[in-house]
Amino acid sequence: MSMKLARWRDRLTQQESLNFLLTNRVPRLALTRFMGRYARIDSPALTRFSVAVWRMFTDLDLSEAEPPPTATGRCATCSRAG
Repeated sequence: MSMKLARWRDRLTQQESLNFLLTNRVPRLALTRFMGRYARIDSPALTRFSVAVWRMFTDLDLSEAEPPPTATGRCATCSRAG
C-alpha cells in the first residue's frame, strides 16, 4: 500500500465524528439488510473491489481460502462433501 493511501486511511479512521456516526447513528437493521443484498450480488469485479477495500483496512490473508466452486452452486455456508 502506498504511503499516501495509508495516510488517507489513517486520517479517515481517526475521525471521531465519522466513527460515532457509523457505530451509533446508522440503523443496524438497515445496514444488515443492505449487507445481505450486497452479499447476494454475483459479480467478480465487485468481489475484487470488496477485497481490495477490505485489504486497505486490515491485513487480509486468503492463503488458506478454498478455491471458488466451478459450478454455479452458491451455498456459501454448506460444508464440503467428502
